[in-house]
Amino acid sequence: MTGRLGQRPPAGDAEPVQREEQPQTGDWRSLLLSTMASRGKIVLVAGPGLAGMTVEQQLVAVPPEAGENEAWRTLEPLVEASLRAASEPTEELSLAARAVRESRIAAAIYLGVDGALSWLAARRSDAVIEVYGSVTRARCPRCGTRIQLSRAPGRAPRCPRCGAAMQPDAVPPGGEPLRRKLREAIYEATTADLLVACCLDQCTLGTTLTLAATRFTRLLLLGDDPVLRPAASATAPPREALRLLAAKPTVQQ
Repeated sequence: MTGRLGQRPPAGDAEPVQREEQPQTGDWRSLLLSTMASRGKIVLVAGPGLAGMTVEQQLVAVPPEAGENEAWRTLEPLVEASLRAASEPTEELSLAARAVRESRIAAAIYLGVDGALSWLAARRSDAVIEVYGSVTRARCPRCGTRIQLSRAPGRAPRCPRCGAAMQPDAVPPGGEPLRRKLREAIYEATTADLLVACCLDQCTLGTTLTLAATRFTRLLLLGDDPVLRPAASATAPPREALRLLAAKPTVQQ
């Protein structure tokens, strides 16, 4: 496994979409409630900030010449931090995971490599599209078996099926798994009734994908992002909006 985990590709040519009428910030609740009431498809795109981590924390360089054990030793601090993010989740992460579990969010496009959102999504972990994979899983290069890690391994774990040395289930950008996951992400984003963007920070891929998707759907921006703001249908406080998404349905909704 080589390269920088979590490194973002160039932004490309996507430009913010300008609409003739931009709803005010206060319209976010009506936008979210009306989409939920009509059973519209809501898709979340989020960066590692959702798990309380920064992009820089997840940029771990693994030397190209690293052996199977050295790669895991290099990633050990990131794996430990990622497992901690899942066991001691931020409120935003907990709310997003609950919304995924309860199918209030149809799909979540996740740009971190910590694996926390998919782990907390439990039975609906397949609804979380991890574009860069997860360092908290190990993958067997021989038979393809994947296992969830409960601790950071100091050396390469052995495949329970064939005994081969396993690799981190996260890949450098540009590999085949990235392209496959990105196709899934594009499909989910562009077929949504409402795209919710959260904690993208400097996640260039997420920003580009979000801007491209606004050509087809409405965008609810959680927090403030000067790049995404012109394309947003509305902006909302992240925690308050995620609480509404994760809440039990009511008659009013």
